[in-house]
Amino acid sequence: MSDNNQKILEKLIKENKYNYICADCDAKCPRWASVNIGVFLCYNCASIHRGLGTHISYIKSINLDEWNDNMIKNMINNGNEKVNKKYEANLNISKPYLNDDIEKKRYFIEKKYKNKQFYKDIDITENEINNKTNNLNNENIMKDLLNFDNIENNKKKENIEDLFNFANQDNTLFFENQIAKNNNIENKIENINNLINQQKFYEKELFYQPQIYQQQLYQQQIYQQQIYQQQLYQQQLYQQQLYQQQLNQQQLNQQQLYQQQLYQQQLYQQQMYQNQNNKK
Repeated sequence: MSDNNQKILEKLIKENKYNYICADCDAKCPRWASVNIGVFLCYNCASIHRGLGTHISYIKSINLDEWNDNMIKNMINNGNEKVNKKYEANLNISKPYLNDDIEKKRYFIEKKYKNKQFYKDIDITENEINNKTNNLNNENIMKDLLNFDNIENNKKKENIEDLFNFANQDNTLFFENQIAKNNNIENKIENINNLINQQKFYEKELFYQPQIYQQQLYQQQIYQQQIYQQQLYQQQLYQQQLYQQQLNQQQLNQQQLYQQQLYQQQLYQQQMYQNQNNKK
């Protein structure tokens, strides 16, 4: 993934309080997204979305998968708040929480996206979504990403095409042209990245703490799964030992029965022999 696409996705999550929370539960700092629907998701909800099929929800990782310009534009044009206003317009059940059972989450997600039980196709105006406080400030993003005015080499600056254009009509950021024919582009991109990477302390805390919690939760799930597998193995081993004991007991009973029959047969032969002697 290009560095610019990565930075835009990070900004969409950090600077929008709705995108900072999973669209289907209350998990913070989601690291997955449904590209075609346009929502940000946590690990567990994204796993359930995969089970719906790509024709319903196409899942990608924020920082592990490749994103093209159209995917980025769709995430900007939608987002958790805008999508949930449609997909949860007729919501009549409670949404699952982070620590809820996976089956409860699957039940909710299938009704929401597969069955569209709560869906209502409504027009969402820009006034309903408060861009000043919740959405990205696109003008500031443009200043951070495209601050080419401070580049000293004006000759090479003329060979750089605009990387982004700002769409005032829908107040969204979209890609128009790719940078082409510039040997010094790495230095300019580095200047852009340095501007983007300037973050306050509270932003770092908000970003890293949920990741640590997600990792701890994942390790805990693995540990519980290992314990369950050990218990299952011990149970199977116990049943196998019990079966072996029953089999040994059965063999012992058969041997005792055989010996008893053999003894009775010998006793009968002795009686027959005595009777014959008595007759003589």
